[in-house]
Amino acid sequence: MWKIPFVISLLLARFNHAASAAVDTSPYNDICGVSYPSLTKRGHNILQSLIPHTSKTILTTRTTPQHVAFCWIVNTDKKKVNAGSKMLQRYALAVFYLATAGDKWIESTNWLTVKDECAWFGVTCNRWKRVTILDLPFNAVDGIIPRDIKLLTSLTELDLKANDLQGVLPATIGDLKSLTVLKLCMNGIFGNIPVSLGKLKNLKMLNLYGNFLMGKIPKALGDLGKLEYLDLYANSLTGGIPTELGKLKNLKELYLNENGLAGTISRETGKKLNRLTELWADCRGSYPEVKCDFCSVCCKDAENPRCHRLSKNVLVK
Repeated sequence: MWKIPFVISLLLARFNHAASAAVDTSPYNDICGVSYPSLTKRGHNILQSLIPHTSKTILTTRTTPQHVAFCWIVNTDKKKVNAGSKMLQRYALAVFYLATAGDKWIESTNWLTVKDECAWFGVTCNRWKRVTILDLPFNAVDGIIPRDIKLLTSLTELDLKANDLQGVLPATIGDLKSLTVLKLCMNGIFGNIPVSLGKLKNLKMLNLYGNFLMGKIPKALGDLGKLEYLDLYANSLTGGIPTELGKLKNLKELYLNENGLAGTISRETGKKLNRLTELWADCRGSYPEVKCDFCSVCCKDAENPRCHRLSKNVLVK
């Protein structure tokens, strides 16, 4: 006789667990100017797929790029993509366009049109229609890089150099595990270099020069085992130069000058970097900020950035 109540209680427990695991849709009862029940089935599915990737406040606030991008995908975009990875990358690019004043870019052909996102200016895709390159240098890209950039999971190259980007670098860039080239130089980006960049194990080029980055160089950059080019020139970085950079066995060029860095780049570190051909630091003058007796080029400091080449190749013997 005890078996029936036991089975019923087990079924109730499973039902309650499923109910608790369901997404609460009540915060979305006013989205894109309609109630949640008024959204089409496709709209429901798209919303459900976006909820894990952004906060309800951002997604429901009508002035955010995320809200506008969602409403465009659901109501305006004649491409009519359904929920899935293809929709997520189209949404991510739409958010990027809206967050960076895309309507004022120098060139924005096909963006936010019925054309496949692989045909949008500056976007390159692979044979599976996954975005692999976002290439928009010298294009008056303004605003901030949105966290949603992480949804471009197949991205291998991100080149936004010489634009008008501000704000801090989103930590979610560290989620772009396929990234090999990251060029964000000559912008107005400030704040710290995210520690999460240390997760980009395939990165070969990191170019951040000419921004307003501050704080210390993250030790985590020493985990970028494939890195060949690291340019931190002309920022506001302070503190010492982490010895962890000595783990970058494939590094060929390293630029640290015109910062507020101090300390010593030891000869032991130099011996480990046996592929290095260029090492620039603020190591010139009677009282150099950085002590380095094997740099290829020594500069004076940020206020008087005179540079002097010591040798054609870094001396690490």
